[in-house]
Amino acid sequence: MIQHSANLLKYMTNQNSIELDQINLIWDASQRNEKPQRLAVYKALSDIALYLRDEQIEVIINKMTEIPINAIGVEEVELVYQLCKHSRTCTTWLQRTVEFYLKTIRSISTEETIKLALNHFSSLLSSRELKEDRFQVILECVVAIEKETCALPSIRIMNTLIEDYPIDATDNERHTNKRNCVDYLVSQEGLLKLLIKDIIEFKSKVKKQRIESKESSAVDNTAKLDKLFGDNGGYLNHIEERLSFIFLGTILLFFEKFIEPD
Repeated sequence: MIQHSANLLKYMTNQNSIELDQINLIWDASQRNEKPQRLAVYKALSDIALYLRDEQIEVIINKMTEIPINAIGVEEVELVYQLCKHSRTCTTWLQRTVEFYLKTIRSISTEETIKLALNHFSSLLSSRELKEDRFQVILECVVAIEKETCALPSIRIMNTLIEDYPIDATDNERHTNKRNCVDYLVSQEGLLKLLIKDIIEFKSKVKKQRIESKESSAVDNTAKLDKLFGDNGGYLNHIEERLSFIFLGTILLFFEKFIEPD
């Protein structure tokens, strides 16, 4: 019934006939621990997102941020993106959306959920309203790596955001193209040295955890190594993500220093 009412909801929102109290009632219907009903509500809200006013979107986004982290899946990640995509003005709740995606990416979620959150988060930060905030998020990721907090998610966020930069741009501002962004992070923030230091410390941490867990030194099975971590990364992901960024930075700096532009 909820799913089939989307057309009526579209008409009512287009006529400014839906009030915030009614938005709250619609949302409450999604929080009754019945997945089919929850997904039907999400689908209806996604279908009418284009017709919602910003204050109505704000109510829904605020409620989304209150969902327990272990209950956030691909459906919640997708709904937040659909709501943001149709906003007509830059409003304060956009920051709540950024916080929602950061919380999801840094959580113990499924790989599918995290990848979708990364893609939508990057797309959101590439928008006109938040483009200037993108580089600040990258700098915050560098700080997190330096402090050894959420290192793997921070590296994944940086990789995703920098990949969305153009290779070149018309000016030399640090946050307008991929080469200048990486050059700034390496030369001013010492990022490559930080990542190499982080890998060394990560390997030492793994060795220590293996000793404390009384794992045999002959055991190099990655499945057993994965059990040493309390996150979704896994041993190989931790290593690969760090090395991939080091490789990206090295390649871009090589082209910058040794390949002359036409």
